[in-house]
Amino acid sequence: MKFNACGGFDASELDSGAHMSTLPKNWESERNACIAVLHFFITNARKFDIDDSTLSKELLQLGLPKERSDALGTP
Repeated sequence: MKFNACGGFDASELDSGAHMSTLPKNWESERNACIAVLHFFITNARKFDIDDSTLSKELLQLGLPKERSDALGTP
């Protein structure tokens, strides 16, 4: 799946070799990873001039609840 917020690249092309099965088991690390992903998407959405609806749609594709993805896509 290609994401505009990633410059049109497939998210797997940006993967540095980490796999879903290697996700950390403790909550603090998972929380930090979630924050890093949101930071990455929001920063790149601004860099690539992605409109609010596209950012919201791509965050939904990542599994973020609709209410939260809409809130992050609202200026």
